[in-house]
Amino acid sequence: MQDPMNSTPIYQKVNDINIQHGSTLFLFQRANNPVAQELLSRLKSVDLENVLILDQMPNLDLAHYLQSVTQRIQRAWAGWQAVILGEESFIWRFESLLVAQGLMKEEMSLISIAGSRQVYCVHCGYLQIQIHSNEDYCHCEQCGVYLLVRSHFSQRLGAYMGVCADADHSQGDAA
Repeated sequence: MQDPMNSTPIYQKVNDINIQHGSTLFLFQRANNPVAQELLSRLKSVDLENVLILDQMPNLDLAHYLQSVTQRIQRAWAGWQAVILGEESFIWRFESLLVAQGLMKEEMSLISIAGSRQVYCVHCGYLQIQIHSNEDYCHCEQCGVYLLVRSHFSQRLGAYMGVCADADHSQGDAA
């Protein structure tokens, strides 16, 4: 990817997290990675009821996970914090959910692990998941345009901007 822009997310490291034991919600995409294991090792027993791990949900049920997160936030009080740990596509889905539930961005710590990210095609408006997030190019799944994935990031969309990489074929599959 190109050099970072002002909009490019900056993620935290586990050692940078100041855990408020008993009043921090932990949202993990997966528990079986070294970063999650490192953070789990820092938790106390009072924190364990506030740990929600997607890959431990029956059948990886995303709807049930969303419901669990929403219910847990609704029981929280002022001063709560959240830590979201996962791939970028996971992080930004839940960051926007927590903001919608009333948490401020300053109350959230975001820790990214390698994996998927969302790409927004500026040509057709399609939002897609790019599995290998370190690649600079992809094809839009909707319009077929070959995209350069820029380091420009939209927090509202939770996605990097994909722009036409080949001006001679700017119509993709439609041409």
